[in-house]
Amino acid sequence: MPLELRGKPVVVRGNILNIANPGCWTAANPTYGLSLGVPRTFLLSTSFDF
Repeated sequence: MPLELRGKPVVVRGNILNIANPGCWTAANPTYGLSLGVPRTFLLSTSFDF
């Protein structure tokens, strides 16, 4: 069922980065080697048509 606001379509998107939240490492670059990965991050966006 599409979401509507005052008869206009609304799109809501969500994303979670690092959902398990382990202590992870990521490759930074050849000079510095590894760096700590990103913490758990929640992203939410909406799109409206007027």
